[in-house]
Amino acid sequence: MSQDAANPYAPPAPEEKPPELQLLDDTEFLFNENYIVGRDSIRLPKICVLSGSHDNLKTISKTLFWGYRGKIDVRYSVNESAVYWRYIMRSIPLTLVAILFVIKIEAGILFGILIVPWSFSRFRTGLRIVGKQKDLYFLDGFCPEFLLQIRHIVERS
Repeated sequence: MSQDAANPYAPPAPEEKPPELQLLDDTEFLFNENYIVGRDSIRLPKICVLSGSHDNLKTISKTLFWGYRGKIDVRYSVNESAVYWRYIMRSIPLTLVAILFVIKIEAGILFGILIVPWSFSRFRTGLRIVGKQKDLYFLDGFCPEFLLQIRHIVERS
């Protein structure tokens, strides 16, 4: 057996830990293509988090909880029509499940198991915490247009 061949019984090599995120004192939040990361309180720009629009905005202040491990206060804006259409899109699969359940029980149950969870995850109507690292919370539920507009704001300044 040669020295270059890998030993299948050898313990795995130690993995490098990813660098920990750090939020400077003068920074309210960090962001990438998927998440916004912040500490105890975040005040987002007046852009709809669901559609990326600047029209008919309603400001929402909400406390999001991460189990018993902490909470974050978030102030964000939503376009009222975007919220309305998301509720409509979430209700369509529920209505179809009810109709299919009346027509044929098995079809309604199968459709409900497959489609309803997808529609609720796809057409979420608000923000949520999806992770925590030390004192930083990872928020999800933003549309790509919202995050793109934040990127443009940061690049212009």
